[in-house]
Amino acid sequence: MKRRTATAIILLTSTFLLLVAHRATTDVLVVLPVATSAVDVAQQERETVPSLNLLFVGDIMLGRNVELLMERGGALYPFINTEHLLRSADLTIGNFEGIVSPVHEKAEPMTFKFSIKEEFLGILQNIGFDVLSLANNHSYDYGSSAFSYTKELCSKYALVCGGSPSTLDHDSVHTQVVSGRTVSIIFVHTLYKEPDREVLRALIASSTTQSEIQIAYIHWGEEYALIHNDEQRLLSEFLIDHGIDAVVGHHPHVVQDVGFYNGKPIFYSLGNFIFDQYFSKDVQEMVALNINIGTSTIKYSLIPLTSIMVRSQPSPMGETGKDTLFKRIFADFDALNHQTVSVGEFTAPF
Repeated sequence: MKRRTATAIILLTSTFLLLVAHRATTDVLVVLPVATSAVDVAQQERETVPSLNLLFVGDIMLGRNVELLMERGGALYPFINTEHLLRSADLTIGNFEGIVSPVHEKAEPMTFKFSIKEEFLGILQNIGFDVLSLANNHSYDYGSSAFSYTKELCSKYALVCGGSPSTLDHDSVHTQVVSGRTVSIIFVHTLYKEPDREVLRALIASSTTQSEIQIAYIHWGEEYALIHNDEQRLLSEFLIDHGIDAVVGHHPHVVQDVGFYNGKPIFYSLGNFIFDQYFSKDVQEMVALNINIGTSTIKYSLIPLTSIMVRSQPSPMGETGKDTLFKRIFADFDALNHQTVSVGEFTAPF
């Protein structure tokens, strides 16, 4: 009798434990999430990767007198005071103002065909540049064959050279994964003709499916004008309305004002970066733009530079110069954004 009772107790206990184990397993399965929205997944992915730093500068022209200065002072002459800045970013982008012709022709003073030495592409890559825009009015200085030749050389020197002075197509968009983050840069040139809005719309729509952030890097505006014009403003608004997160401009040779539209910034012109224009203070002042992409916000920082003290060799601007420049270029931005930018930095939602 005791043996049967003991056996029964053991069987009952085993059955109970099995039921508890089954219930525990069932409970675990029930509480596991069965579906997660795409937005949640994107947010979770952003929170697991580091922030991304992009650095944009304006026009880089290494011909004419700049070439002469590099021959005299060494190949790194223009970058002596900015190399550390160019190397600091995860991705450094500039506008290549000129072209590499198969047979180099040194540009004389006051001429406007810029043949750039092939080895200067290697210098740009070595001092930190990753991406160069060819969507400007000097990329056809020696014809379409020199343009194609330059594109081939960019690959040789591990540079991405995007965009065209005449067409707007899939080659106008560069999408890259950097430090686990994906960014698209759209290269646009407006000086010969107004870009096709439908093509732009399609390019932006495609890039938004492939990347977290989309930036328009655009050659436009009026030379030496300190304020943007209506054409720049209207095109910026179109770009932002269709998915662009920030608009970054070049060509006017001076730093233009900063705008704000629907929560997105517009940097109408970063000014010259490396050039041989010396006739005014404005053409010798420039800014570099650092874009730090975090998990929920994007921080924009402008770094003022000047080449007034040493020709074609930008260096950090003094505090007085910074204050004057920021008051000028952020005057309208402050009113649009309802905040005051005194140190050249602000954040926007991501």
